[in-house]
Amino acid sequence: MKAMGLHNIVLKYMQNHRGGLTVKQAIETLGTTELRKIISDLRTEGWVFADTWETGTNRWGEPTRYKKYVLVGRKDK
Repeated sequence: MKAMGLHNIVLKYMQNHRGGLTVKQAIETLGTTELRKIISDLRTEGWVFADTWETGTNRWGEPTRYKKYVLVGRKDK
């Protein structure tokens, strides 16, 4: 799949799922490991995202942190 195709898929997903997206969710639902890069590219294109650190437990029962990205909107040009 072309890179811009993935950008559009991530953007459309985030427009329809206001709860946000984590790297793990992007891998499982969208099949991409490049969420951080895609978010960075979309920010360069004028899209605004909020990101927050979430906490959870990893597969060994240890505490871990991960980012959740939420689409806010688009900057005025």
